[in-house]
Amino acid sequence: MKKIYEQFCKLEEIIALVLLSGITILVFVAAVMRTLNMPLNWAQDAALVAFAWLIFLGSDIAMRGEGLIGVDLIVRKFPMTVQKVLDVIFKLIIIAFLVVLVVNGYGMTVSGWSRQITTLGISYSYVTMAVPVGTALYATSDIMGCSIEDTIRYGWPFYLAIVAVIIFMVIFPEAVLFLPNLVYGT
Repeated sequence: MKKIYEQFCKLEEIIALVLLSGITILVFVAAVMRTLNMPLNWAQDAALVAFAWLIFLGSDIAMRGEGLIGVDLIVRKFPMTVQKVLDVIFKLIIIAFLVVLVVNGYGMTVSGWSRQITTLGISYSYVTMAVPVGTALYATSDIMGCSIEDTIRYGWPFYLAIVAVIIFMVIFPEAVLFLPNLVYGT
């Protein structure tokens, strides 16, 4: 299991590194080409797609590695029991916010399915899908509150289920909206 954990971590970090490097190179080359009056019309859109995914993958990596910024100057002055209660309260607030992001991200993904990124020829949903997928990964890491190894070991079925459900909802929005349409007659 440790090898799977190490491979997953490496893969996630490699994807993040490739995205960051690709964005940097792409934006630089696009700026040079624009200066030469030969603009790469698709470069900005490709960089934005990569950036959207990089944000949410990077936040998941930071969450699991406990690399997030926190101000605990006041919290550290409380007794340990109060610190634990505050930690739970803060995590619940974060999880509530993440749920809002997943719900709204799903709505953006469904509504953007027919919208195309003209220069790339792909659906805009591939950009907005980063919000619910990345947020679900982040929330799972936060809820589990365990090492990355345990997160991978016990969380991978949930990750797969979340991704499968989101893909199903994007591909078949009428199946998801069947009951609301039946109830409200729209």
